[in-house]
Amino acid sequence: MPFQPFAHDWDRVQFSGSEQWRWLAVEIAEIRRCAAAGDQAHDRLALLLIDHLVEVIVGREVNARLAWQPADSVVEELREIRDSGAEPDATVDRLIDEHVGPDRRHQLDMHLHEKTKYLVKHDVLTSQEREVLDRMHEYRNAAYHRDTLEADLISDLVLAYMMLASQLLARHRPIVLARGTTRPGELSALLADGLEMDLKAVAGRFSEHAKKRVDGVARAVRPGQAVPVRAAVTATVA
Repeated sequence: MPFQPFAHDWDRVQFSGSEQWRWLAVEIAEIRRCAAAGDQAHDRLALLLIDHLVEVIVGREVNARLAWQPADSVVEELREIRDSGAEPDATVDRLIDEHVGPDRRHQLDMHLHEKTKYLVKHDVLTSQEREVLDRMHEYRNAAYHRDTLEADLISDLVLAYMMLASQLLARHRPIVLARGTTRPGELSALLADGLEMDLKAVAGRFSEHAKKRVDGVARAVRPGQAVPVRAAVTATVA
């Protein structure tokens, strides 16, 4: 049975060459440089670059799994045989039911949340990791498409995203890796080198940010109610 990379209806790259891995090494160097600058403008660039890095890693994880499924044409033949009244076969049923067809692959290519959903299903990501990745991507979209930034959180967001991206890189296992190529684990080490997070301090800043947002909503909806609402949020966070 032909597998997808060798079939006429295979629609994606079989593996990433050494130059494509070098792209990521350069990107990581720029992420580190921007994150170290210590200002919002560079943090914004770091956020955009990390998000791209994550999209590439996640996309390669998806492709690494799609590469082992049968070609679309083979699955269609199997479906026709099954529908013609052939004797039931559990293996054939599984191949047909689990097959990711062209429309679904297009969705996976176009949307990060579809990729992360797929990878959670295949135990590559946890539900918590997916939630964080999708939320970080929303922050990136706000910065890239709407020119807005969570100014008091951006440095923490960048740090957290770098640490998560490093973990994804460390776990990635390419199907094929050309000789002399920088390995994902080495790239992970480059990205995470020296990174530390004070979780208590970060939690405090996120809590204060949430209170400010609630205050703003309260003032807009019902002037004079900001303080009581803030007190309620403080009690909830505590």
